[in-house]
Amino acid sequence: MEFTRSKHTTSSARRSAPRPMRILYVDDSTYDRDLIRHILEAEPGSFCITEAATQEEFLAHLQERTYDAVLTDFDILGFNGFEVLDIVRSKDPDLPVIIVTGSGSEEVAVEAMRRKASDYVIKNPQHLQRLPHTIRAAIERQRLQQKHRQTEAKLKARLRQQAVAVELGHRALAGVPLDTLLQEACLLVAQTLGLEMSLVLEARPDGATYFLRAGVGWEAGRVGRTTLHLRADADACFPVTSPAPVILVNLEAYPDRAVPALLREHGVISGMSVVIPAPGSPYGFLGAYTRHRESFDPDDLHFLQAIANVLATAIERHRAEEHLRASETRYRTLIESARDVIYTISREGIITSLNPAFELHTGFAVGDWVGRPFIKLVHPEDVPRAVDVFERILRGERP
Repeated sequence: MEFTRSKHTTSSARRSAPRPMRILYVDDSTYDRDLIRHILEAEPGSFCITEAATQEEFLAHLQERTYDAVLTDFDILGFNGFEVLDIVRSKDPDLPVIIVTGSGSEEVAVEAMRRKASDYVIKNPQHLQRLPHTIRAAIERQRLQQKHRQTEAKLKARLRQQAVAVELGHRALAGVPLDTLLQEACLLVAQTLGLEMSLVLEARPDGATYFLRAGVGWEAGRVGRTTLHLRADADACFPVTSPAPVILVNLEAYPDRAVPALLREHGVISGMSVVIPAPGSPYGFLGAYTRHRESFDPDDLHFLQAIANVLATAIERHRAEEHLRASETRYRTLIESARDVIYTISREGIITSLNPAFELHTGFAVGDWVGRPFIKLVHPEDVPRAVDVFERILRGERP
């Protein structure tokens, strides 16, 4: 039993051991190549070395595979270490390049650093014994720099996303027409996320039909005319039955019955969609898509939901304004068709409106009396009582 456990532990350690660092070493000196190989191979399993003695071999090896670092002599037959550095940088700006040379020229060292070499090592026993450490340090330094750039890029992208959401919110508050706002939102989503397509689907009353209200990247004539039928038991591309966002990693793996024709016809591979909330039931969905395999991080999803929330507020405001306009129309129709005189008076006692019945009962033109004191229409004997009633109304008392 002890042997079995020991064997298992050794096997696990072997499987979890880090892979050797792949090193491309460029040097036309057989002696120096043997020396460097001997130093690196003194640490078994740490380095996997590919050697190039000529420019042709170097270019071929660089093209054939990827490496963790490049070591190059400075003086090579036919070209030099700076040329190696420039070629590597043009192919992969993040690949560490260490120049190893027998000359300790300060000018060469300064120029190497100016060209962004990762390090500069002189071929003497003291420096070469530290070469494994130098390689590891260069690779780790490059990894940290790359991670820093990625973090910085993500932060800039997040700030950009927040700025876009705020700007769209300002547009909504400015009273931009809803159709214009929806289309602008689709354009901003696609541009900010770097995707080819985006859409707004509006739910119809039946709960299974959705109208392509706005979008970018779709075939001409589809937006404003296309209807999607999304089955809750089969469609996995939109949050039909749950408010949780839907992320599509590889739509090619989905069965045809689960993919709306609109997405399949436009070659969508990856994407995500979120609910546009509304009181009672959702307004619909906001989605963003690409024809390439893409992964999305939480910030992307938060951005899409933030835009959906801005649209939700604008949609609710639009519906409230439509309801108010409809109520005003009904009220105006009622007033205009009434047979009794209906009027409004300002707190200063000035007539602000009169309905057509005023002309029918008095024979006076409405336009002649709007803007004049109402008291002029009262019989002189009734003026004191009319003034008293008006003042009590202003105080909130019953007349």
